[in-house]
Amino acid sequence: MKPEIEKARKARRALEKTGLRLIRPTVQSMDSSVSDLKTAVDCLGRLEHDLRSKDKRDPGWQSLEQEVAGMRRELKRVNALLAGAGHFLAGWARLLVKTGDDAQANYTPAGKAGAPIPIDSAKVVMHG
Repeated sequence: MKPEIEKARKARRALEKTGLRLIRPTVQSMDSSVSDLKTAVDCLGRLEHDLRSKDKRDPGWQSLEQEVAGMRRELKRVNALLAGAGHFLAGWARLLVKTGDDAQANYTPAGKAGAPIPIDSAKVVMHG
């Protein structure tokens, strides 16, 4: 059971590294997380294959269950961080790109979209 526990541990560690990178989401941190996520997926694939022939009464089964529980927690955390980063970056892109219906949102201090403000490129105007 020891090799299986080690595969689960390696997958959990790869997810932890990804989570640490995604605390400050940048294009670079997301790109550098790809290899760790691939490692986690590969480990899980091998682990699944290995466990098909194992007996659940094996003494190491409880340790494996604990590692898998840790993986689940890390995976939930990574999913939440990725979703948050995606929403943030999509919103940021909408604010930076001004095209038709996807024009600047002109957020008010209350966090709601306000009426568009005409922009004169010859002047600098600050509202709020």
